[in-house]
Amino acid sequence: MTAILAAILTLMPAPAPHWNESKDEFLARMAIIAQTTDRAVSKVAKSAGPRRRALELAVIVTYWGESHFAPDVHSGARLGDQGRAICLGQHQQADLTEAEWASLAGTDYESSLSCAVVTASRLQRSWRYCRNLDPSFSWGHAFALYGSGRTCRPEELARQGSNQKRVAKLATLLAR
Repeated sequence: MTAILAAILTLMPAPAPHWNESKDEFLARMAIIAQTTDRAVSKVAKSAGPRRRALELAVIVTYWGESHFAPDVHSGARLGDQGRAICLGQHQQADLTEAEWASLAGTDYESSLSCAVVTASRLQRSWRYCRNLDPSFSWGHAFALYGSGRTCRPEELARQGSNQKRVAKLATLLAR
C-alpha cells in the first residue's frame, strides 16, 4: 500500500489550489485511494508479482489520466463524458446497474473500493483482450481499449497524446 501511495504522490504531489482541500485532507483522501486500489487489485488479480504491481500502477495512472484525482470527480459531484462517466476511473454505466454505477462515486472507503474494483477489472479485461488479439500488445493497447471501449490500437484514437502520456507515466512508475 505504501508503494501505491508513493506512486500517487509522484503523479500528484499536492492538492490543486482550486480544490480547497488542505494538505492533510488531500493526504487522507490519497491514502484511501491507495488502500482501496491495493484491496481491489487483490480481489481482481489472482497472482502476485510484476503483473499485480503493473495492474496497481495502471489503476493509479488511469485515475491520474481520467480525473487527476480531483475531489469533485471522486465524490461524484462532477461527472465526465457529458454526465455519463463517474468516479476517478470515469466509468460509464455499461454492464452495471444504475445502483451499482451510482455507488462508484464517493470519497469514503466503500465507494472508493467499488470504483477501484471496476477500474481494475476493466483494465485487466482490456489487457487480456488486447493480448489475446496480439501477444505483443502492452499496457498502451489496454489503455486504448479502456478509454475508447472499441479498439486496442492507440493509433486509432482521436486523442493519442493522452494515451501516450499514460504509457509514459506507467513506465516511469514501474521503473522505480
